[in-house]
Amino acid sequence: QFLELQRSDPRSRIMASFHFGDFLYGLNKLIALQPDHVTSRVLSQSEYSKPFIDNMKRGFGRKAPLAESQIMLQGLKIQKLTAFLREPDSLLLMFADLPRAYGETIGATFLGRIAWFPKGIAVLALTSRVPVLPVICYWQNNQNCIELGQQIEPIRLKNESKEAAVQRITQRLVEFFEYFFRQHQEQWRYLSALPNYFSDPDGDVLSDK
Repeated sequence: QFLELQRSDPRSRIMASFHFGDFLYGLNKLIALQPDHVTSRVLSQSEYSKPFIDNMKRGFGRKAPLAESQIMLQGLKIQKLTAFLREPDSLLLMFADLPRAYGETIGATFLGRIAWFPKGIAVLALTSRVPVLPVICYWQNNQNCIELGQQIEPIRLKNESKEAAVQRITQRLVEFFEYFFRQHQEQWRYLSALPNYFSDPDGDVLSDK
């Protein structure tokens, strides 16, 4: 399914994923399927360690992720990401569930309440004019599974503001995530931090009332 999408739609794209299931193995497995002419980068919070790289080499050989496949989040300017995505045959992996400490957020409905999720993916997609592909990894029936969502186009609807478009794209990512969260919430890395996602921009946890 992933390879067919790339054949039928060779545009550069953002792969939006979540810290869910065995995401390290699953996402690298998916990226390793790509043809050699596709350049993949991962927006990362911290540098890969040598043991991690050695482990990936054992699992994926020449397709293993190396340090040069990372773009570090700290001090990053959006122009660098936009320039990368505007090159042909480029794929950027970003995570759509990071806590607010890692960047600006926007409100989206999650579990029937307003929660705050990263807005960077939607902003970058609209700025770079590249589609967003939701992807999630999860463990079910003693198998690692990878699920692709419907690709989200980088467009603004008629009379839609940029902020409204950012909110709409983010909402679609959250809805994709919520479906799997309701079935396997224990597989989410940030489950213990969930109350913070429901706090307002000033950090106050909102009640259900």
